[in-house]
Amino acid sequence: MKSETIRVRIDAGVKEQVEAILGKLGLTQSGVVNLLYSHILLHKGLPFEVKIPNAETQAAIDDAASDRNMTSFATQTELFAELDGAELDGQTCAQAESTAASRKTTNGPKGGAGTSTSSSR
Repeated sequence: MKSETIRVRIDAGVKEQVEAILGKLGLTQSGVVNLLYSHILLHKGLPFEVKIPNAETQAAIDDAASDRNMTSFATQTELFAELDGAELDGQTCAQAESTAASRKTTNGPKGGAGTSTSSSR
């Protein structure tokens, strides 16, 4: 099999950091490039996603970067209540937070000393 040479320009700092990682993995630059090319052939494209955001996603990114159209919540309970679109067991968010806080104070944290638990969604 005939071998070819490729040349690549790369930031010196990035090169140095990557070479250190590759050394720990027992890989060479050439080996990694060959591996990448093999995976490109196997996947018939890059072996990882590279996307240009659609208009809706780009608008959300722009809004977040400029702090526009953002909603803030004082607590997780308020956030989840908003996501659920309802009150929590007939309580307002503030009441639910107060109840949860008093349970922690009265019963101590669940799960042992030094740990806290939360329900997963």
